[in-house]
Amino acid sequence: MALEITIDASGRLVIPKRVRNRLRLGAGSRLKLLEQEDRIVLVPAHDEPATVEERGLLVFRGRLTGPLPDHRDLREERLGRLSGEP
Repeated sequence: MALEITIDASGRLVIPKRVRNRLRLGAGSRLKLLEQEDRIVLVPAHDEPATVEERGLLVFRGRLTGPLPDHRDLREERLGRLSGEP
């Protein structure tokens, strides 16, 4: 699909809505700009998922925004409920 768009005086361009919708792009979406000889290629820079499965465990790969949460009390409470302890 070839679409013609225009660059404004500030160097901005508008990606047509149907393309933004199809590629799940919204305000603040990041794009990679690749120069290929006499072409410009824009590629969505989707973030990698924050969690991935490794050997049956979910591993967090993202960045924390604050201190590392301590869930030991919650874990002990749930284990107690599962074992039937009051």
